[in-house]
Amino acid sequence: MGLAEASAATLPVAALTSREITEYEVKAAYLLRFTRYIEWPAGAFAAPGSPIIIGVLGRNPFGQTLTKTVQAATSQGRPVEFRQLGDLAEAKACHLVFVSREHEREEAAWFRELSNLPVVTVADSLDGLTRGAVLSLFVEDRAGGARVVFGASLPAARTAGVQLSAAMLPSARHIIREPAGKKDSP
Repeated sequence: MGLAEASAATLPVAALTSREITEYEVKAAYLLRFTRYIEWPAGAFAAPGSPIIIGVLGRNPFGQTLTKTVQAATSQGRPVEFRQLGDLAEAKACHLVFVSREHEREEAAWFRELSNLPVVTVADSLDGLTRGAVLSLFVEDRAGGARVVFGASLPAARTAGVQLSAAMLPSARHIIREPAGKKDSP
């Protein structure tokens, strides 16, 4: 089962209307789901039972949604924790770091600073992939309505020393397979 199908099995992600699930509820579910499809190097965790830490750097567009989503959650046999990050130094202690689209100006510098660490950076827009994010979450307008989808950068994942599961990639709407300047896939 692919990532989109797995998410759909647990959440109604089809349409984003005010009466249905919100954009950031879907994105919170994706962040948790991503932790199940990423392999971090052994040194990324202090101990076998250490938590997978999801952080939000900068403004938190989730409100309490992300906290509620990861509450009592486990992934890969580890507890999952959420942290609101005050600065880039705190982000270095996380495993997955989300940056809201309101921080476009800082994104490239933040992603560059985190790029050689086993931190999966997640942008709040497709353009974040070109600025160095490992993953991106964005809204795609389709005939059936708006839908949250994701993109991935394999070169950024390699630089971070993390492995994105092959089971995850078929669900991605956009994949960067080669470093900038080489041919990418739509």
